[in-house]
Amino acid sequence: MELKTNNIMYQSMMLSNNQKVNYVTQGEGQPIVLVHGLAASLHDWDDLLPELSNSGYQSFALDLLGHGESEKPIEHHHYTFQNLYSDFSAWIDSLQFTEPFPLIGHSLGGGLSLQYALLNPQRVSGLVLVNPFYDIHQLPRAIRLFFRTPLLRTRFMERTPYRLFRFFIDMTSYNFLYWAT
Repeated sequence: MELKTNNIMYQSMMLSNNQKVNYVTQGEGQPIVLVHGLAASLHDWDDLLPELSNSGYQSFALDLLGHGESEKPIEHHHYTFQNLYSDFSAWIDSLQFTEPFPLIGHSLGGGLSLQYALLNPQRVSGLVLVNPFYDIHQLPRAIRLFFRTPLLRTRFMERTPYRLFRFFIDMTSYNFLYWAT
């Protein structure tokens, strides 16, 4: 299905698992892919799509399975990171890009984008990750154990805000000049 409104083309496709996902395209030029976060939708990018279009990009933004206007399967196994990644990867493959393209991902979309870039480095020309999701199982064992120890975790969390505050106060005391372009 295709619907065009305000130079935005709304489309949908069936994945190999017989689930329908929706996506939008806007603009002409170099393709760029945008992926939203958990419990969000492609509309997170509504303000950015026209800017990218005006800058010479053709934007592609997906509603991940279970989000926005895409189908919402009842079975929980559809919502694993690996299954969402498989759907995301299949969707990108269906777009048949001939050149490497940049990926922009937020939260869960950042994790999916990072995974795609790691497994397909020849297809990705750039990567923008905004507060990316990561799987705690990907962290080194020592760090995972650290966060499982309540006393250590509590002490770390109590000191972190103070350290961040001190870092930023120290940074602002240097009287930095604005970057000139």
